[in-house]
Amino acid sequence: MDFGTRLSVVLLIGAGLLIRSFASLQNVQPGFEPRDMLTFELTMTGRKVQRQTDCSEPYKQLWERLERLPGASAAGGVTSLPLSQAFAWTPITVEGRTPLPGEKFLNADERLVGGHYFEAMGIPLRRGRFFNEQDDTTKPVAVIVDEYMARLLWPGQDPIGKRIHIVELKSAGPWQTVVGVVAA
Repeated sequence: MDFGTRLSVVLLIGAGLLIRSFASLQNVQPGFEPRDMLTFELTMTGRKVQRQTDCSEPYKQLWERLERLPGASAAGGVTSLPLSQAFAWTPITVEGRTPLPGEKFLNADERLVGGHYFEAMGIPLRRGRFFNEQDDTTKPVAVIVDEYMARLLWPGQDPIGKRIHIVELKSAGPWQTVVGVVAA
C-alpha cells in the first residue's frame, strides 16, 4: 500500500470515529429539558435600578406574566444558562468538613436563580424542595445543590439540612442550608 492509500484509510477511520462520537453526543442528557424551551438574556440598567434589591420585584412580575402566557408552564431566571460556557466560581466552606492541608476553601460553580427556574428548565428535584416564596434575603439563605456536589461533599449522607458557607455572600448568618438536591 502506498502512502496516499494509507493516509486515505487513516482519514476515513478518523472521520468514521468522529461521526460515531457526534451521534453518541446527540443522546447525552444535558441535565435539563431542551425541547419546547424559550430563553433570552435580559439586563436591567439605569438610575432606577442601582441595587440588586431594586431588580427583584420587576423580575418577579415578569416571571408571573410569562407564566400566564398560553402554553407556558413555568418561568424563572438564572445568572447564566447551562452550557453557556459561563462559570461563576465562588469559594465555599462546608460545615464539619476538615480542609485538606493548605486548603482554605473549595470552589463551586454558583448560579443565582429566581422564580420557577428549575421547573421551567425541566431539572428534576431528587430530594428536598425547590425554592419558594419564603426563601428571600430577609431569612437564612437556602441553597439547592446538584447530585454531583451532594455526593462529593456528603458521600453516603442525606444532604438536606447540611450547611455551607458561600464566602462572598453578604448575609446576616454565616451558613446557608441545603434545602434541595436536583439532578446533575
